[in-house]
Amino acid sequence: MRPAEIFLRELKEAVEGLEIETVGELIDAVDPNGFSPEQVRKTLDTLRKKRLFPEIEKAAALLAFAHPDLPVIQRQWAQALIDQGRVPQALRILEITRARVTDDPGEGAEVRGLIGRARKQRYVEAGEAEDLRAAIATYREPWRESSENRWHGINLVALIERARRDDVDPGVADDAPAIAREILAAVQAVDEPDAWDLATGMEAAVALGDQDNALRWARRYVRRPDADAFEIASTLRQLREIWQLQGTSLGGLLIPPLESALLLREEGGSTRLSPGRPKEDGFEAVYGAEGYHRFEWLDTLYRRAEGVGKIAETATGRPSGTGFVVRFGDLHPPFDDRPLLVTNSHVLSDDPADEAPLGSGRASVTFTRLPGSPRVPIGPIRFSSRRVDLDVTICEIEPPDGLEPLPLTPYCPVLSPDSGADGQDPESHQRIYVIGHPLGGDLVVSLYDNDLAGYEGRYVRYRSPTDQGNSGSPVLNRTWTTFAVHHKAVEASKVNEGVLLEAILAALPGV
Repeated sequence: MRPAEIFLRELKEAVEGLEIETVGELIDAVDPNGFSPEQVRKTLDTLRKKRLFPEIEKAAALLAFAHPDLPVIQRQWAQALIDQGRVPQALRILEITRARVTDDPGEGAEVRGLIGRARKQRYVEAGEAEDLRAAIATYREPWRESSENRWHGINLVALIERARRDDVDPGVADDAPAIAREILAAVQAVDEPDAWDLATGMEAAVALGDQDNALRWARRYVRRPDADAFEIASTLRQLREIWQLQGTSLGGLLIPPLESALLLREEGGSTRLSPGRPKEDGFEAVYGAEGYHRFEWLDTLYRRAEGVGKIAETATGRPSGTGFVVRFGDLHPPFDDRPLLVTNSHVLSDDPADEAPLGSGRASVTFTRLPGSPRVPIGPIRFSSRRVDLDVTICEIEPPDGLEPLPLTPYCPVLSPDSGADGQDPESHQRIYVIGHPLGGDLVVSLYDNDLAGYEGRYVRYRSPTDQGNSGSPVLNRTWTTFAVHHKAVEASKVNEGVLLEAILAALPGV
């Protein structure tokens, strides 16, 4: 067994290199009995930096055997559950832990803040006013106990303002702008603000409608080395889901730079040169098969993402998968040009054989890339093919205003035997992109390690990374046109698999 010091060094290297398989192997081989409380905390913090929530679960379960009374383990475990969409389980852990840390001002405030985060997420997903009031009350306690608990205070401000916009009684009479001014003054007085201080300053400026100041804080925030994937993803979620800045002028200034920063952190935060043949006719060169992309290409990605949503049970908000809006139009005239939602039948189906968690009348879909993250009910099923066949369900839907359905093509990218080889045209290197909500979390796109692997009958196979919750995601080609529906991993081949649109169209009635 590795000593804790060596384990932590190797874990940090694997996490920073995004070597996820190595991270899992290190956790599997660890002996938690030799860990000090500080080494336990460092282990969990290291994993959280890159948002490795399944790995946090695994590590927390092992560490809890050796340190059953260490509250940081239960807190980080609950954090991982929340970010994987398992809020009820997280709340059960947090409520038990809360009773054990009443005399610990540090962990006590952290645990209560995380309970507020869980209640806040439930409100975003289900829209129940009681959850919003519970989140406000939970964040308010630590803030009133100490003005040093600034992250609790800024969440209190954000939720009071959200209650005002949603015409919900917040249950408190606190002056949100006054609290925001107090927090901003406190952060400005910090000699060496850390990442959370800078994010809090930015959010306080947002609360006060001070665009210039918000941008100044944001610029400092994204440059901080301690602002890693977890921190930036949390800030983005707050700006989109609570402040509802997506699609606003301020959101247009704040959100894209944060998204770019998150992309860098999740890819390791550095540029890596691949073996390849450089151009030799000037000072500039492109090394490797992948060069660069135009901003128009990224703009198209953002537009496509607006039509992809998180499917959840309407009554509880529990996420089950991904869906996307299309118009079949000329591809299938019986469906005319009305918008329809596509997902997997193992996500949503009325056939008991599919063992789907959701059926007709019980599901809704949230479009997180649209302003306000609108949630709409999913209508009747128009077509469904069993999970053991095409694994697809097509439903009626009334999409929110401004949503642009994803364009479709029955044609598949060509698999070139030489694609990606040294000296080949980079455009011949086939990349496959999957946009979805893995683990019920934020909307993500697979931009890396996403080669087309081949075709197998009615299915396409690709290396593009996916996880639970990606079921029902659109599978897109280089021009961001959907040609398949993601449905599962093929463990034996270490690839993912999507159902070709060509096969789906052939199965639709009237074709």
